[in-house]
Amino acid sequence: AARAERQLAEVPIALDPRTVPAADATRRAASVLAAAAAALDLLVEEGAILSEALGVEVSDLPFERLHELADAVVGLAAAPKAQARWASPAAAAAAEVVLEVGAPDLRAAKEAHNRLYERFTDGVWDVPGGLLAAGRSRVRLIARARLRLRLRSVSRTGRLPGRLSSVTKDVLEARNARAQLSLVHPTLAHHLGELDRGPLTDVDEVLAALRAVRRLQSALGPRLDEARLQRLLLADAFRSDDVMRPAANVRSTIEAWTADVAAAGGRSATTLDGARLAAWASDLSDALRAVQAGHIAWLRIGAADVTLRELVDALLLREHLSDIGATGSPETAYEAAAGAPPAEISWSAS
Repeated sequence: AARAERQLAEVPIALDPRTVPAADATRRAASVLAAAAAALDLLVEEGAILSEALGVEVSDLPFERLHELADAVVGLAAAPKAQARWASPAAAAAAEVVLEVGAPDLRAAKEAHNRLYERFTDGVWDVPGGLLAAGRSRVRLIARARLRLRLRSVSRTGRLPGRLSSVTKDVLEARNARAQLSLVHPTLAHHLGELDRGPLTDVDEVLAALRAVRRLQSALGPRLDEARLQRLLLADAFRSDDVMRPAANVRSTIEAWTADVAAAGGRSATTLDGARLAAWASDLSDALRAVQAGHIAWLRIGAADVTLRELVDALLLREHLSDIGATGSPETAYEAAAGAPPAEISWSAS
């Protein structure tokens, strides 16, 4: 009973035995023990599958880190396709720096090209730059007429899609964005690999994929197996049920366990790992029987309900007196418990 009291005062239940009624303590303990049994069953099975998929042991991680890892795996499954060379943390970090620097140019180029391709075919790039520049001048009427005809010929509708000056401005902006991007494109292409789409690269999607990889690397920490992660990224394996489903199950199990502990008034549910939770639950399950039996006996004699501390103290006192009584005569028992008996006490048969 005393051991159960100590365990109930620790996480994940963490109750105060001095104030919590014994009935409430046993009820909360039973609730958390049931939740622990359900969580451990799933975590052992799904954790083993996740460990096999990632090629590293994860079952001994504290639940907080295990949840972070499982969430990172699920996040990578939902993110756009990632580049396999990002499996190296150094390569991923360098790519993130380069992409963040080049992001404004990439966004501008993509926006300008999309706006242009909505109205023109690829032939718009064949319009001479000199003609575009000359056509912007309102006094060069012949040049403007030639430019109008040329733009109509590469239009998707066969008509000039807007005012000549506005359309010419859009074409020139797209060309300037492409020229600006060409300065950093070799570096971007190196880090993007097969994800490189030139001016049509969706930098926000690429950054989302890259950050999902870096999040998984952070969750794995020193356990990261770069070669294994590279193979998983090459195979786009995080979208498969073999990898994603156990991670999702681990994540939901830890979240359910945390909610169950909170509902029972506990705290710090994710500071434990599977082994510590299993040992705690096993020990408490055995020790709690003494508290429950003592509480039933307490209620049967018609006594008012007590706190857990009061109940355990009463059980300890009963056991202590029982041990003393087994040592010999009543006088010896009294002396062992409180010193020599007062002279007026008569140990008669009555």
